[in-house]
Amino acid sequence: MEEFKEIFLLIKEYIQKQKENISLGAAESMTRLFYVATVGIVMIVLVGIALLLASFALAFWINEVTNSSILGFAALAGIMFFIALISWGMRRKLILQPIARMMVRIFLEADIPGNDNTPKVQQ
Repeated sequence: MEEFKEIFLLIKEYIQKQKENISLGAAESMTRLFYVATVGIVMIVLVGIALLLASFALAFWINEVTNSSILGFAALAGIMFFIALISWGMRRKLILQPIARMMVRIFLEADIPGNDNTPKVQQ
């Protein structure tokens, strides 16, 4: 009877350790997700600002070439509309699939034993 109590206590301790392990893994994955989302948002904002300024530069350059500010900004609007149509048509390949791969990498690669996902410092 004493052996059953000992086995029961060991099983109870094992379950408790598994719960702790799962919660630590979830916390690690959520931290990685928050890090990637934060870096992604910062990069999107910076690239967006750079593209906005480049767009104005292109519009003013077209204005100088054609001597028409309306034509410069209209040409830029047409270019942006064309890029938007291409992006909409390829949204799965350009947006959905990379995000899905990133999520799989964040949540599943952390669970591989012996996988060290710490950032590597380049020398």
